[in-house]
Amino acid sequence: MPTKPYSAHPACLPERCDISIGGLFSGGFSVTLGNGALIVQKGGHMGDTSDTVTPSPKAWHRFWDKLDGLGVWKWRTRYWNDEICDGTQWKVDIVYGEKRLRCSGSNRYPLKDGSPSDEPTKTFEGFQKAVEELCGIKRP
Repeated sequence: MPTKPYSAHPACLPERCDISIGGLFSGGFSVTLGNGALIVQKGGHMGDTSDTVTPSPKAWHRFWDKLDGLGVWKWRTRYWNDEICDGTQWKVDIVYGEKRLRCSGSNRYPLKDGSPSDEPTKTFEGFQKAVEELCGIKRP
């Protein structure tokens, strides 16, 4: 049985989804929602590749459940470590129903309660993994 088009499943789609995680010399990715699909750019300093991914409604629901479990809706607006100039930078801009998450960081990461940590946290790593699973991104 063919999958229904996204117009038949508007409840699982966010209004906005713009996520990027990476650094100057590390691989990374960005994800942007456009016309019901995710445009995924992977790469780093030496070049990018781009794919369009259309997650199933079931995949979207799994993603929202994971984000709820990680407590991302409690994250602060800014996680910045001004003492380190390189490393990992990230930004998240998601609007899904009544839930909104707009934040960014540079070498600082949220804990489950939203407080900051200078070390990558299980919460942030779980978020990154959830995004990678939704988009079909495989880590090297």
